[in-house]
Amino acid sequence: MESNPQPEGAKETWPVNLLRQMLFCPRIPWFREVLGLAAPSQPWMRQGERFQEVMEQRLERRVLARFGLDDAAWHKRPFLRSPALGLHGIADLALVGTDRVAVVEIKLGSGGVRRGERLQLAAYGLMAEAHFALPCREVFLLFGERGFERITLGDALRKEVRAAAGRLCAIMAAQRVPDSPATAAQCTQCEHLNACNDRF
Repeated sequence: MESNPQPEGAKETWPVNLLRQMLFCPRIPWFREVLGLAAPSQPWMRQGERFQEVMEQRLERRVLARFGLDDAAWHKRPFLRSPALGLHGIADLALVGTDRVAVVEIKLGSGGVRRGERLQLAAYGLMAEAHFALPCREVFLLFGERGFERITLGDALRKEVRAAAGRLCAIMAAQRVPDSPATAAQCTQCEHLNACNDRF
């Protein structure tokens, strides 16, 4: 889990991966950040980290024309932060060209982009715009050798990110456990089920 260090006098920001968790259940970010209940490490998380390292090495040997940024400078795992969104995080890769920036996230999986992943990646794009002072028109989710998904950062998606970020910040500011719309099937998948003693 990403930590939440804050410079003195700065507006509080939250890890961007909490957007994805919030869409699954709004109690997960509250349990993790307000109560400090850490999620147990899962084997698939370590597998994903190893996969990311391999993919980064392979990408270094490839021409970046597939992303339309073959003249770009590489920025591995840049720390991005936006007080305006109330978010911070470490992206897998930022490609900084002469007139734009793009963010690439590496995913262990067979393809397909869920809403939470899409919002998280788009949030990285908005934070990269501010960090590098360049427009970010699209972001990419890379699925190993199986290709990638290109996501355009249009007005509707930007608005959706800002709304979700605002909701996350409101949950954290409330300092009380939020209501949960999660189904029983979702709850059985959650590592914080024991903390939700009002659910069952």
